[in-house]
Amino acid sequence: VSWIGIARYRNGKDAGTMLAGTQATGTVTITSATPERITGEIDVSDADGRIRGRFGAQRLQERP
Repeated sequence: VSWIGIARYRNGKDAGTMLAGTQATGTVTITSATPERITGEIDVSDADGRIRGRFGAQRLQERP
């Protein structure tokens, strides 16, 4: 992994975090996956920051 990009929506605003993948450590666990939604937990950090918590995301549909 060369980098990790986390896009999120919080308090009515888009926010993002970039972590250097070659220096990042941690885990991402998928707890549920359906054709419409993915949920899980993340705990990843590098020298500059950390992302930790539960997440849910709508799966995007593939376009032909």
